[in-house]
Amino acid sequence: MIGMRSSTITYISGHRELRSVRIGHGEWDSEYGFVVDASLPFDDCAAHVGGEGWGWQGVSFGDLQVRAYVTSLSAEDVLLRVKTQSFSVAQSIAERQNGFAAGAKAGFSTSTEQGRQQAMITYPLWYGDYGGTAPIDFYVRNAGRYRLVLVFMGRGGENEKASLLNSVKIPAS
Repeated sequence: MIGMRSSTITYISGHRELRSVRIGHGEWDSEYGFVVDASLPFDDCAAHVGGEGWGWQGVSFGDLQVRAYVTSLSAEDVLLRVKTQSFSVAQSIAERQNGFAAGAKAGFSTSTEQGRQQAMITYPLWYGDYGGTAPIDFYVRNAGRYRLVLVFMGRGGENEKASLLNSVKIPAS
């Protein structure tokens, strides 16, 4: 079960609907899509959940967008792809920034929390009149013969991420 506590939630899970969010458009979502798609096959994406629209339907950068992937890749493979492929894209984005973000670097860290392996990528974004640091968190958890990867793009309410992570239940095999 996947859910977000918010007054407005966009939940996309059908193959036809998912195609509409495969590529981000506009500010923030384009870069999020490039970074995430570099390491995870979009065909493994089972759901996209957000507090507002994605791409052209988005109205701000202050929301949280989440994707759930179910993959046959091992947890180690997922984390290696994030560390190499996704991080490389984030570094490339960071190198092209100017304004307040000129010279800023992308960041990468890992941790383990409550049985989930986590990798975080951050990178600067600047759009001429505003910008900030873009965070992407990847949480990997075994689910029988598959891995569940929850990808959090952006920032949401204080407890949205924790609430969502705690709401995911994987039955014992």
